[in-house]
Amino acid sequence: MRNQKDTIAYWEQQATQKCSGKIIARIEYRKQLYNYAPVIIFGDGTYLIAMSDDEGNDAGALHTSDDNFPIIPTI
Repeated sequence: MRNQKDTIAYWEQQATQKCSGKIIARIEYRKQLYNYAPVIIFGDGTYLIAMSDDEGNDAGALHTSDDNFPIIPTI
């Protein structure tokens, strides 16, 4: 079993590999269980969807580093 530091490093590497170099084509909302989640859709058709947990039980908000636009909310 990996320790937490190794686990974090592994998932950072995996996520970086899957997303590096992609261009965001658009943001749209998709219905999950009870709410609509913001979805980042890349030019190649792959996407990231904000979920409340690993099991995809409901939509999740996206938090940004922009002080004027800090959250892309669930609807």
